[in-house]
Amino acid sequence: MTRKNITTENFVEAVFANDEQTFVNVRVTEYGDADRQTEIYVPVDTDNVLYQELMEVTTVDAIEAQTDASRAAETAAIEQVIQRLINEGTIEYTRTLGAQESTNIQAEYDDYMFAYDTENLDHVEKLFNMKLHMFELDEVDAASDALKDSLRTAPDPISAISILHSIRA
Repeated sequence: MTRKNITTENFVEAVFANDEQTFVNVRVTEYGDADRQTEIYVPVDTDNVLYQELMEVTTVDAIEAQTDASRAAETAAIEQVIQRLINEGTIEYTRTLGAQESTNIQAEYDDYMFAYDTENLDHVEKLFNMKLHMFELDEVDAASDALKDSLRTAPDPISAISILHSIRA
């Protein structure tokens, strides 16, 4: 197998293959035919002959720019396919939460778990629903009546989880 050379005549594009920018995927034409292209995986190493050839036809800045453009095009293509599948009804779309919304939900969860308030009706309802879910578990169903009673009367979520843990042990 002969080594491919990277020249100004056959160079098509180069993009970084990983976020660490330690490898470059270089696309070159074969035999001067633009329809026949191949990729060469080149390590970013100034001692590597292929990397030296690559640096003669392009720059690191140009590779970074092409990488950004290539990733943006890939993202747009993926989004386009996803949108088409949503429009066709092939897949359903569920909006993901933004960073602030996720932070707010986590803070609410933490408040419920670690600062349980018997006066807070939302906390009381969440504890009730959590216990209902626990009672649907096979291991709780098979537990002794005493353990079920202790779970039923657990005063807060941490206690309920602790009891469930002892049932599972």
